[in-house]
Amino acid sequence: MLSIGSVQVVAGRITSGPHGDIAHANVTGQLPGMIAADGSVIVFAGLRQEPGTSCSVGWTLHVVWTNEKPAIDIRTEATSAEGAPGDRLTQTAVITNSGDVPLAGVVADLDSGPCRMPIGQLDPGQQRVVSCPGTPPVHGQVAAATHGWSPSGRPVHAEATGRFQLHPPPQAAVSLDIGHIEPIPGTDAAEVPVTARNTSSSVTLVDVAVTGQPASCRREIERLEPGEAFSYLCRVKTGTSVDLTVVARPVTGGVAADSADLVRATAHAMVPATPSVTPPASPIDEPPAPRYEQAGPSALRESPEKAAGFIAILGVLVMMVSVGALSSATRVGK
Repeated sequence: MLSIGSVQVVAGRITSGPHGDIAHANVTGQLPGMIAADGSVIVFAGLRQEPGTSCSVGWTLHVVWTNEKPAIDIRTEATSAEGAPGDRLTQTAVITNSGDVPLAGVVADLDSGPCRMPIGQLDPGQQRVVSCPGTPPVHGQVAAATHGWSPSGRPVHAEATGRFQLHPPPQAAVSLDIGHIEPIPGTDAAEVPVTARNTSSSVTLVDVAVTGQPASCRREIERLEPGEAFSYLCRVKTGTSVDLTVVARPVTGGVAADSADLVRATAHAMVPATPSVTPPASPIDEPPAPRYEQAGPSALRESPEKAAGFIAILGVLVMMVSVGALSSATRVGK
């Protein structure tokens, strides 16, 4: 321990020098009480008395200081300012020694990885660019930090964030449709058109399965890409109720979802029953349709068979009229 006026200075270490031992101490905080002058080097002289002896040893203290202003700066950003969970990105950071003294032990920490990037020494005004691969942050920004040390041992530190827009995760969806049901002629069956479709714009579906009743309409579909459809026909009996469900697992980030995240859709239809057909009436049971012939330019007459009967009746009437006339004539003559 050295006494300089009223200030007590504790040496951090003692080394051998060309003129004797050298005591090293950080007296930054004690300088105002030790000196009242401006400069870079001040030499103090004094005596040191060894404990238990009456002898004193002369000493000199060389105080060296600089008006250093250490500082460090960092900026960071992602290669793409937006993305969705599961995407890959690269975070970049630029570290600058913005002070007036060299910095040592400089390290940068990027949170996208996370990555710790050792930089080492950084001279005044010097920059270093570091990058780290990672995934989009859930909090909507990328962060970075850096720290180092000045020649006098003063720490420097800086932090920065970069904007990042996190898109909502893509939604998986599937649909199931039953088309127009066509009866199969001459049978009691019909064909039911079924279509399973991946209605998502960006999510692949795997392990797609159509289940339900009837069993003939069940299908297993290995994979449906976004917007892809799978159509097929199944045969069922007329009058059957068709109740189907499609289930599938979405694939996001290259990984298929578990059973809790399945997507599904349902479809229902009733196959019409075969309509009962009433046979046409027998020609024997139908009254004969009247037939007409053209008798003249504008006249219609009945068929020859009915015309002959009409003529016979007319002949009887004429005969009766003639007989009656004859009888009258006879009575008059008498």
